[in-house]
Amino acid sequence: MIKNYIKTAFRAMYRDKWYSLVNIVGLAIGMCITILLSLYVLHETSFDKFHTNHQRIYRLHTHIIEEKSNEKRYPVSVYETGGALVERVPEVEKVARLFYSVTGEATVDNETIKSQGLIYTDTTFFSLFNFPIIQGNSKNPLAQPNNIVITERVASAWFGSDDPIGKSINIFTYDIDTIERRLYKRPQSLTVSAIMKNPPKNSHLQPAVITNFATMPETFLRVNGLDFYTYLKTNRPIDSELHGHIAKVNAETIEQGFGKDHPKEFTQTHVMPIAKIHLHANYQSERGKTANYTFVLTLGIVAALVLLIASINFINLTTARADNRKREVGVRKTVGSSRNMIIAQFIGESVLTSMFALILALMLAELTITPFNTLIGTQLSLDYKHNISLFIALVTLAITIGVSGGLYPALYVSRFNPLAILRGLTEKGKQNVFIKRVLIIFQFGIATTLIFGLIVINSQLRFMKRKDLGFTPQNVVIFFGLTENLIAGYNSLTNDLEAIPNVISVSGAQSFPSAGFSGMNLALEGEEPT
Repeated sequence: MIKNYIKTAFRAMYRDKWYSLVNIVGLAIGMCITILLSLYVLHETSFDKFHTNHQRIYRLHTHIIEEKSNEKRYPVSVYETGGALVERVPEVEKVARLFYSVTGEATVDNETIKSQGLIYTDTTFFSLFNFPIIQGNSKNPLAQPNNIVITERVASAWFGSDDPIGKSINIFTYDIDTIERRLYKRPQSLTVSAIMKNPPKNSHLQPAVITNFATMPETFLRVNGLDFYTYLKTNRPIDSELHGHIAKVNAETIEQGFGKDHPKEFTQTHVMPIAKIHLHANYQSERGKTANYTFVLTLGIVAALVLLIASINFINLTTARADNRKREVGVRKTVGSSRNMIIAQFIGESVLTSMFALILALMLAELTITPFNTLIGTQLSLDYKHNISLFIALVTLAITIGVSGGLYPALYVSRFNPLAILRGLTEKGKQNVFIKRVLIIFQFGIATTLIFGLIVINSQLRFMKRKDLGFTPQNVVIFFGLTENLIAGYNSLTNDLEAIPNVISVSGAQSFPSAGFSGMNLALEGEEPT
């Protein structure tokens, strides 16, 4: 019987070729857009959930309240807070602090290589986070001073096909001249103890070179203040009571470090689950990969609305054919088909059509995912193995759409008496017309809303592209990471550059305009600090 249903469904689709084509293509395009946007939303909401017990891993944030209710917000704390939390708060199992250091050039086998960002951290780093060690010391790769762990990518760039374990590199790290009160770079020999797997794309932490705090010059470690990203793992979810204990320790250690500049009563402590950092941590000094929660939510809503429009269009077209198939139903009933058999036939045809649309949608998604990645700046892929829940949901959705599209026509047409159908005595059906009108109005309402939103977004983007910045960005060149020799001969360097005929002027700064510098918070005058 099922084989007969399938045959009949194919015949019906072949008989109304244009109707079937429009129905399948229209639904497929809607599904394709939904697949692409859903992949992006799922990727953005999956960040840092691969860590074991990620629900109990948090990051410590410090907000300093100053005069006139000015609030300075930092995703960091002082170095001493980490150790104090482990000692004074029993619920804190372990802590890992991260300090990001900007390094100059490095040398491997007397060859100058491109330097990578260096992260100083605790020896607990690899027991707190799940970044697999694929070669070398996997138990505690940061146990010894001057040991470093590098990623596969860095290992390939620095050592090529050679085995890097046990090899040394010379890297320039910062230290402080306490007499002249200035920073200077000093060479430091580091030994590769392990290679870690490249961090997954859905991690806000993207370390390249990692070493422990014992490697950091002691004077440099002592003078740093609110510069340490502090992650903690607790033995239970943080509630108000536990949060109070953590906040007290953080406020007191900050007061001990800064004295009257940062009294504990003006320090607010926040803890954020690691899985929320990517979408919800909008700090100026954020070092990890972050995104805009509102943008991700908007794309998720757009995906749902596009699919809803396509589904309503599919149901409308299916419903529109109901009156044209009354005679077919009359003949079927005359030769012995029951109402249930006719309902099953209609629903089966509709489900088959929606499944064809899903197959076409997946093919379109495969073709368009590369330009989509280019447009939105991602590296998504239709990985069926890792996105199996999405595809199960799509198949379920396609079946649901098919059942929804075929159910009403089946119930509507199958209720008529076969003799009345063959004599042409059935009414056209006011209910059928009413339902179609409601669906069309709803469909056009959603489409109008999306078009209006697109116009507004496009206007904003055009404004940002055309806004006069006060200078021509295409004509400004910025050089980063000047060497010690170039910095020492800065005046000579600027004179030589200004001597070039097409160079109008040369200037230097700690960072490029609008980037700010360590400890700076910017707010518009007259606006709330938040």
